Amino acid sequence: MSKAQKRDVAGKKARRRRTKTTVLAGIEAKKKARAPAEEPHVEKARYVLLNYTAKVKETGDVIETTYEQQAREAGIYKAGVAYEPKLVVPGEGWLLRAVEEGLLGAKQSETRVIEVPPEKAFGPRDPSKIRIVSLRKFTRKDVAPVVGDVVTLDDKQGVVRSVGSGRVQVDFNPALAGKILVYECTVEKIVIDEDEKLRALVHDRIPEVDVSKFSLGRKGSDLTLDFPKESYLLPNLQLAKRIIAKRIEDHFPDIDTVIFVEKHVRERAPETP
Repeated sequence: MSKAQKRDVAGKKARRRRTKTTVLAGIEAKKKARAPAEEPHVEKARYVLLNYTAKVKETGDVIETTYEQQAREAGIYKAGVAYEPKLVVPGEGWLLRAVEEGLLGAKQSETRVIEVPPEKAFGPRDPSKIRIVSLRKFTRKDVAPVVGDVVTLDDKQGVVRSVGSGRVQVDFNPALAGKILVYECTVEKIVIDEDEKLRALVHDRIPEVDVSKFSLGRKGSDLTLDFPKESYLLPNLQLAKRIIAKRIEDHFPDIDTVIFVEKHVRERAPETP
């Protein structure tokens, strides 16, 4: 075989190797393109809609829940409370910090059981906060203390533990001090869309009104939020507005101005023909 023929054969082999490498690279690229997007998970500063029930480990008593039926069964149901998934932003302290930390990494629809020791909940019981008070201090105020009553003394709330021999034992420890708490949490949704996050903020502070009745408008760094007339006379509406504005300031760096709009339109009687 001549030198020219050898060069021709070597060139063909090199071209085949390059073609094979190109094909393999293309296959790998297609595999990566077909790979599913990473499923969102709970992380700090992410908006999460969470259902949960909190219990005292030792007794199983339900102390808080987002489920109406469980609240009724536990005798802690409150009229006017919205029993539905709660908006949580891990790192903000809207729940116990230990619970928020225990949710990190959870995926949508995942359920986690998080045990919170007293030192990360309401603290250990402090014997120095249990006082013996003269019964006369109550009778002067026409109060007849009964075991289990919540009383206020010296601007502090406590629970009556015992009554006898002219003395009343009052416990000023928090009711859940010294208790291990167990939270069963289900991540119902991880909110990614910016407008949906804004609506979740509004609904969290004004749950009495259907959030779809609020109108959002964005223009540059300005956000306009039109309030429906159903919200005008709600108690604490101004406080709700201030909290919404502060949370938008904290969580939406591209929004510089929040404009709340209430439209009061004169209602005219229909003209008679």
